[in-house]
Amino acid sequence: MNDKKISIIIPVYNGANYLRNAIDSALEQTYDNCEVLVINDGSSDDGATERIAAEYGERIRYFYKENGGVASALNLGIREMDGDYFAWCSHDDMFLPDKCEKQIQALEECGDDQRIVLSEYRLLFVEENLLDEAVKPRKKLKRRMRQDGLAAVLAQMVHGCDALIHKCHFERCGVFDETLRTTQDYDLWFRILRGQKILYLEEPLVISRIHAEQGSRTIPSHIRECNELWIRFVNQVTDREMYKLYGSPYEFYWEMLDFARKTPYRAFEEHVTGKILALEEPADLESRILELKKKFGTGKLFMFGAGRNGRNLNLQLMLRGISIEGFIDNAEEKQNQILDGKKIESLECAMKHPGKKCILVSPDAQEAVIRQLEEAHVTDYLTKAEIEEYLDMAPPLKEKLALLERG
Repeated sequence: MNDKKISIIIPVYNGANYLRNAIDSALEQTYDNCEVLVINDGSSDDGATERIAAEYGERIRYFYKENGGVASALNLGIREMDGDYFAWCSHDDMFLPDKCEKQIQALEECGDDQRIVLSEYRLLFVEENLLDEAVKPRKKLKRRMRQDGLAAVLAQMVHGCDALIHKCHFERCGVFDETLRTTQDYDLWFRILRGQKILYLEEPLVISRIHAEQGSRTIPSHIRECNELWIRFVNQVTDREMYKLYGSPYEFYWEMLDFARKTPYRAFEEHVTGKILALEEPADLESRILELKKKFGTGKLFMFGAGRNGRNLNLQLMLRGISIEGFIDNAEEKQNQILDGKKIESLECAMKHPGKKCILVSPDAQEAVIRQLEEAHVTDYLTKAEIEEYLDMAPPLKEKLALLERG
């Protein structure tokens, strides 16, 4: 399929600090049928951005336009592109050398050259000078949802720069909304991916910088735009789509509420909470909760890890009417404190409680904890992945919504 041309579009505004990295990463692709378009969105940096672009001469196609926002720059790139496929590389991000080659190869293997291709990505935290491990958003999705484009959008697993999109999708759904300053990407992904199957490559193909100059941190309208965007999304998803992907509207809105609570989008959170309150619980919820409780056995439950993961898993259990006996943590400074109404103890102290016990392992890096449990001859434990799988058996109880009230 190397007869298929890829247009890599790099929109930039006052981006001289990172632009070289982005252009170099586009030009160094191992797939040899690429063109690189740099769109200068009216930079006001005394020509610094333009001078960098000029260094590349005819190796890139350079366009200057009056400032209109990233959506307008991307749309200019789409109008000018000669390729069959669109690939967006933000001026502060970088493609790994084989991104385009691996995505084209995946399309060739699947036999559908119009399928939208996504991948994992890595985060580079500029202030901390830290390159994080691969972000694996597909893990958020249940197996039945993993090829569904709408599910990918609603699970926030689309990173614009990891996508490879055939030009036919712009003809079908339109381009970026230029009235949106910071949510133009997800607005378009919702339109393009809804009703589509995706290809998802489970390896990182993009490095995405996180830094203080990003529009999501500097543009005052960002939170308002996000609230409006997500409220519009949940209002447009049909009951049929909710049943197909989530099992019921009730479960769909609980999934959206779980996401909303991890964001600063308060209006969206309130909107989804209202949706849940207006619905009846599924008729089989009580029996599903009973089956869920059986998975945790009859012994006392202890949550190993008094950090963010442990607290979140404990909350998810409480929302389903399941209580833990307490927390376990190796940090001595945490021990004997009260967290969410439960005492934090050492493993040794917790194991002295009478009766049968099951340890719930919450940290992401579980190997060391499991070794510790096995060395202490503890055999009854559940990993974080097992706990999350069991929690998927039943959504929360509506009567437990009060647990989510913010102080």
